[in-house]
Amino acid sequence: MTLVWNFFATAYLVTAITCIAVAWLCWRRSSIPAGLSLTLLMLAIGEWAFAGTFEIAAVGIPTKVFWGQLSYIGNATSPVLLLVFAIDYARHTQYLTRRNLLLLFAFPFLTILIAWTNNFHHWLWSSYTLDPAGSNIVIYGHDGFWFWIFVAYSYLAIAAGMIVLARAAIGFRGIYRHQSTLLLLSTILPSAWNVIYVLGLSPVRGLDLTPLAFAITGWLLVITIFRFHLLDLVPIARDLLIENMTDGVLVLDVRQRVVDVNPAARRMLDEFGIKIGQRLEPIRQALARHETEFALGEHPPRYFELNTISLDDPHRHHTGHLIILHDITDSKNMQVKLQEMNTNLEQLVAGRTIELQMTIKELQDALAERDRVTQVLREMENALAQRVADQSRKLSALYELILFAGQSLSVEQIQQQALEIIMTVMTSDMGCIHHWDEKSQSLRLIAQRGLTKEMQAQLKTLPANWLLSDRIPHAVPNLNESNDVPEQIRLTAVPSYIGVPTYLLGRPIGSLGLYWKEPHSFPVEDIALFSAMADQLGIIIENARLRYRGEAAAALQERRRLARDLHDSVTQSLHSLVLVADTATHRLKQGKWDRLETSLAQLSDSARQALKEMRLLLYELRLANPDQLNLVDAIRLRLDTVEKRAGVEVQFAAKYPVHVRKAWENELYFITMEALNNSLKYSRATLVNVRLETCADRIELEISDNGKGIDPQTTRPGGQGLTNMTERAERLGGVLNIDSRPGAGTRIYFKREGM
Repeated sequence: MTLVWNFFATAYLVTAITCIAVAWLCWRRSSIPAGLSLTLLMLAIGEWAFAGTFEIAAVGIPTKVFWGQLSYIGNATSPVLLLVFAIDYARHTQYLTRRNLLLLFAFPFLTILIAWTNNFHHWLWSSYTLDPAGSNIVIYGHDGFWFWIFVAYSYLAIAAGMIVLARAAIGFRGIYRHQSTLLLLSTILPSAWNVIYVLGLSPVRGLDLTPLAFAITGWLLVITIFRFHLLDLVPIARDLLIENMTDGVLVLDVRQRVVDVNPAARRMLDEFGIKIGQRLEPIRQALARHETEFALGEHPPRYFELNTISLDDPHRHHTGHLIILHDITDSKNMQVKLQEMNTNLEQLVAGRTIELQMTIKELQDALAERDRVTQVLREMENALAQRVADQSRKLSALYELILFAGQSLSVEQIQQQALEIIMTVMTSDMGCIHHWDEKSQSLRLIAQRGLTKEMQAQLKTLPANWLLSDRIPHAVPNLNESNDVPEQIRLTAVPSYIGVPTYLLGRPIGSLGLYWKEPHSFPVEDIALFSAMADQLGIIIENARLRYRGEAAAALQERRRLARDLHDSVTQSLHSLVLVADTATHRLKQGKWDRLETSLAQLSDSARQALKEMRLLLYELRLANPDQLNLVDAIRLRLDTVEKRAGVEVQFAAKYPVHVRKAWENELYFITMEALNNSLKYSRATLVNVRLETCADRIELEISDNGKGIDPQTTRPGGQGLTNMTERAERLGGVLNIDSRPGAGTRIYFKREGM
């Protein structure tokens, strides 16, 4: 590519270098607000100037147009970047969202695309001609409609940026106002040259002096960066800190006049009519006396805390003071109130101290009385605890006496052990139990402890009229002084006695008496306890007698049942056996050999049936039930003990993973036993099948045989077997089905749904 250098190309090159240098300086401060946006702005202008350099120096219109199109990268984006920098510098970064930035840069990117495709549509330039004056500059025909749209958009962006910078210059203080002013001026010059170029008023035809004007802007930015600390965050932060402090900050010159204040100090001083340029006498006096506090006003005064910092120039010459004021009026007022409250409190404490001393004296007297009452209560508590412990011991003995009712002891054993317990509880030396004899209408001695033979002989029989006349215990602390006590009860050298009759269902059954060898008193609770033990003793003795009678009656009933079963089954089988044997003997004597075999078969069947029934009776005598075994083991024991030994084939299947309640097992067991008994006694079966199955939702029990079945016409009237099984099934909540026909066996099936 051939280049022809001239003054304008060199000027453009210097502009590009200047903008890139300024961009480098800004890049070094890119982490500070507005640093990055200014860097991008200067790079865009530098690209514009750099491409313009080669456009002026190149030879040939196609090459120049190429560089002109390339320069539109910086030309189209620099106005928008100027607006972004102004917004960033003015600290309005909340508007620089991604969406807003995309909208701002959409038009420049479209303009760049149109510039690169201009040869197809000529929306920007309609023609390209060289300057006839020999400047080697291309004159573009700006006749395209998009060119004027682009110019309007660019000027609108530049105007918006200038407005933002102008408002920042007005709003900032001190050095930052100078910065904003210089930045505003640096944008006016390039904008003015661009307007001259667009209107065709440039001194050199076709030459755009806007990049050259930006070179001047770059030098102004360099001055601003190094002279006024543009983009320096520390002064900005310091200024914001002082402006927003709640304490007042004043700057005094060497004559102690107020030359500058922050907003907080202005609010403090405006109340007292003090303006900038005036001397603040209270502060001057405080500085002269080296005081840290002073007051302003009188009705009421306001108090301030004073902190002073001396201001010196670099040559250590005193130039004034920096004053920091802190309003301590509330603290002062609070201090005065605290002093008043402290005085009142001291007076109140003095009065309360006297009252407290009197109260302490009263409390000491009350504590002494409390100690005395506490001692009495403690003694009462110990006595009560002793009585409670004694009563607990006696009640425990009464409970132990009650437990005798459930023991399988003889009446004599119960009487002896119960008497020993009662004597231990009542701490007596001797005791006796008498039984009421209806025939002789007297009380006979049946148990004693601690009595000598002479005493036993004296107490062998007692008259009933004295003891039975009243059911309340007869407590006699001194027998020698009581005239109404019968002579039989008076024992030699035994002073104290207590006796009470025992009743059951309103009738007397005996009496209980205790003796003490030493004089003994009878508290009310001891008398009540003795009466309760006597009543319980009567109940225990009567229960023992009833249990003995019940056991005897049960044994008698069982003997009668065995006799009945022997008569109903075994005896009849044996009688049949005798009859068949007699028939066989008679036929043998008569020589009826052809009918002898039938008789022998009947004889064998009768003997076998008698053996089955005998085995059943023996099993029932040593009965095993679910109380000792579980249901499956109890059924298996029955089948092994009776049916198998009687020659009956047994099939037993049990699926018993879910165990049922014990009461249900008893009912199922007795249903099974009743069915097996009927099969063994009446059906003459050779095969018995038992099936038991339990699961989470049902129970099934089946007993079947191959016997002769049940004929309703020959079923014995009054038989309770089938009725008992049906009632047990109903108690279980299930259904019992009996399927039997003569000669076809019997099937008993029980089922219960739900567990």
